[in-house]
Amino acid sequence: MRIGIDSRMISMTGIGTYLRNLIDGIGELDRKNEFVLFMHPTDIKDFKPPGINFRIVPSKSPPYSVSEQILFPKKVSNLELDLIHYPHYFQPFFGITPVVVTIHDMIHQIFPHFCPSYLHWKISWLMIKRVAKKSRIILTVSKNSAQDIKERLHIGNEKVRVIYNSLPKNWGRNSNKEIPVKLKSFLAERSYFLYVGNHKLHKNIPLLLQAFSNLKKMDKQICLVLTGENQRFEKLISRLSIESSVYFLGNIDLEVLQGIYSNAYALVLPSLYEGFGLPALEAMSLGIPPIVSDAGSLPEVVGDAGMIFPVSDIQVLENQMLRILEDAKFREELSKKCLERAASFSILESASQTLSAYEDAIEKF
Repeated sequence: MRIGIDSRMISMTGIGTYLRNLIDGIGELDRKNEFVLFMHPTDIKDFKPPGINFRIVPSKSPPYSVSEQILFPKKVSNLELDLIHYPHYFQPFFGITPVVVTIHDMIHQIFPHFCPSYLHWKISWLMIKRVAKKSRIILTVSKNSAQDIKERLHIGNEKVRVIYNSLPKNWGRNSNKEIPVKLKSFLAERSYFLYVGNHKLHKNIPLLLQAFSNLKKMDKQICLVLTGENQRFEKLISRLSIESSVYFLGNIDLEVLQGIYSNAYALVLPSLYEGFGLPALEAMSLGIPPIVSDAGSLPEVVGDAGMIFPVSDIQVLENQMLRILEDAKFREELSKKCLERAASFSILESASQTLSAYEDAIEKF
C-alpha cells in the first residue's frame, strides 16, 4: 500500500499530538508499506521519519486556506496514492484519492455558539457533511464521539470506527524534571490543582475559578495552576480576590509540564464537551487523579480512576476537590487506579487499528 497522511498540523497541539503518536506507532509496526507525509517546510527540519518507508513531501498550503482547496489536492493526486488519511474534517472539498478521515468531535455542530462566527459554523457543517459522504472510513477517538457522528450525520455503524487516543512513547520519563523557578517560588510548597488545555468557551474555566475561590475559604494555602496565558479572566479573578493563588503557565515545554502534572493534587477538567480529553489520560498515566465533568467522552476516558461531577454543578465540584485535599487514603487509591486505567490506552494498539482501517478502506471498496 502507498498511503498518504496529511501531517500539515503536526506542530500543533491537539491534532498535532494525534499525528505524532500515530506516525510513531505506525513506524514501529509497519516496515512494508510506503507512507507519504505531507508537511509544511518549517516542520520538516525538526522531524525525523520513523523508518525508511516514510517519505516527506513539502506542502506550503496551510490548513483552512484557499490553497488547500486548489493546490493541495493536485499534489496529492499526482502521487497516485492508494489512500490518504486526513486527521481533520477541514480538507480539500474535491479530490480523486480515496479518503480515511478522523473526526475528533462534533462540538461546532452540537454547540454552534462556540463557533467564531455564523459563517464559520455554516462552512464547518458543509465540510463535515461532504467529508462524511466521501470518506470510505471515519475514525474517531471515543464511543461518545462516534455516537454523535452517527446521529448528527446519519451514518451507519459500519462506516465509523473508534480508535482511542494514546500517549507518546516517552511520556512519563521526564516527570521528575524540575519545575520553573518562578512557579516554584509562587507555590512555596503549597498544594495545587491543575488545569491543562486551551481557554475556549466550552472548557468552562469560569466554573473552575469560582469553585476554587470557594475552596480557598476552607484552605488558604491551596493554589490553582493553569496552562496558557491569562488573557480572558483578569476581571473574574480580581472579583473573586484570588490573584495571589492563581498561576498561568503560558506556553510551556512538554517535559516541564510532566513535572507539573506529577506534583499536582489533581487535574480538573470542567468542560461542557470533549471528544476525548487527552489531559485526563496524561494525568492518569502519572498517577494523578482527574476530576472531570460528565460531559462528552470524559467519563468514558476516566472510568473509575477519577471523580466525575454533573456538568456545571459547582457544589459537587467543590466537594470533590475538597475530598482530594483532605482524604490522603482515597487519593492514593485513585492514583493506583489511574495507572491501571492509563495502561489500557496503547500507542501501538491505536496504530494497529488504524492500519487495519487503511487496509479495509483499500480492499473492501
